[in-house]
Amino acid sequence: NVNQHVSIIRPKQDLLESRFLMYWLNARQTQELIEEIQKGATRQALTKRQIQNFRLPAAPIEHQKVVADFLDAVRTKEDFRSIILPSYLEHIKAIVARIEMLTGKVEEARGLRETAVVETAALMGSATTEFLSSIKDRHEMTLEDTCISIIDCLHSNPRYSDEGIPTLRSPDVGWGTLDLTNARKTDEEEYQRRTRRGEPQKDDIIFVREGGGVGKAGIVLNNQKFSLGQRVMMLRPDQTIIFPRFLLYQLLSPMVYHDQILSRLKGSASPHLNIKALRKFILIVPSLKTQKEIVEQLDVISSKIDALNNLQTFTQSELDALLPSILDKAFKGGL
Repeated sequence: NVNQHVSIIRPKQDLLESRFLMYWLNARQTQELIEEIQKGATRQALTKRQIQNFRLPAAPIEHQKVVADFLDAVRTKEDFRSIILPSYLEHIKAIVARIEMLTGKVEEARGLRETAVVETAALMGSATTEFLSSIKDRHEMTLEDTCISIIDCLHSNPRYSDEGIPTLRSPDVGWGTLDLTNARKTDEEEYQRRTRRGEPQKDDIIFVREGGGVGKAGIVLNNQKFSLGQRVMMLRPDQTIIFPRFLLYQLLSPMVYHDQILSRLKGSASPHLNIKALRKFILIVPSLKTQKEIVEQLDVISSKIDALNNLQTFTQSELDALLPSILDKAFKGGL
């Protein structure tokens, strides 16, 4: 069955190859024609008469089948070179080969950008380790001794609403940041229930202690209002002892992640950290002056990584827009 917005077209098999018709209908030129027909109409729809009046390229049925085979091969990335096209269409092979070459260059550029982001992010871990290792006025404290409070999430699923206040889950926590853009929401009553032990406030740290993202952490910014969903917990640093961002950088450092988090993980299907073990994490805590100096230098590196990530996102959009442009130029003879 089909609804009122769909039409069935059944070609005469001795005149029109179905796949040839499909490719023609999906071609940009045909779509532009359809848009032109619909201009000014209050209801965006084609009438049966308008569809019947479409004028297709005249080609023998044998040629239509060969062209359809060729386009099938291109679409599925199979070898199209063995398909013998009619002589007047042989140039299409050269066009597609050119498209493949340019596509390869686009993919190579995309890969280089992604590699640069990964390598630069790795430098952050190396820099943090180097700074922590070079501290002279160092002494060690447990995580619980550096925090005013450590608050776990409620061990119950939030009652979600379409509108309301965000509730933060592990996918919303990055490596240093919190992103509420796609966070699910709860109403005010559920928010109050989930923040009874404490509402997140500026400079608190949200830490993922369960699931595939265990070890991720982000700092709460001013005016960020949310409750804790599942798999996360909240740390409130004692700022007379430790700067929040110094604690954040240390939690994200290889010295903590590899030496203390990975060694304490329980479970394989859903890895998790025991809160008691987490409280006993050993941290390096120098003077506040030294902490401030280290944070300032790591912030500079972090800002460079953010800039590169933004460039990667921008470049990705550019590259994604480039391929349709290449295809359009190719089939108009512009390559």
